Amino acid sequence: MLKEPLTGPITVADIEAHSREFISRIDKGELAAAINRQRIAAKLRKRTPSKAALLKSLAERFPDEHDMDPVTVRDVLRLFYDAYTYPCLGNADWREADCIEQEARELAAIARPLPDDPPEFATWLSVLTSRTATPDQRDWAYEGMCEHFRDGEDGE
Repeated sequence: MLKEPLTGPITVADIEAHSREFISRIDKGELAAAINRQRIAAKLRKRTPSKAALLKSLAERFPDEHDMDPVTVRDVLRLFYDAYTYPCLGNADWREADCIEQEARELAAIARPLPDDPPEFATWLSVLTSRTATPDQRDWAYEGMCEHFRDGEDGE
């Protein structure tokens, strides 16, 4: 704990003094190890292709293979919905939601519509994958998806 709590008007000098005291208590070895772990994890994330990238490359290399289930527009919209409704309580949760949304964007490139897909699916997908969509358009798409998937119209 700090020697004395800050009371009254706080000056820059007070903040600097308390910051130096706090920083002096940090175990430098632990801090360096934590920074190294983060750097290694970031390098691994850059080198490891996502599931979407692997599926896309397989689909391009083997277009006539029928062993793989095709990625459907419904699957991609479900990923966007999962990312949008992901419970974000901390920074790691926001990163996880961003990863899910990125995977959905990558899979959208190879997604195929099904005959029984509602017509809104194509519109929602085009809005969510467009880099030029306005926030209002994105909100409209997410609201429609929330109504659709939350109400169980998805069949899941």
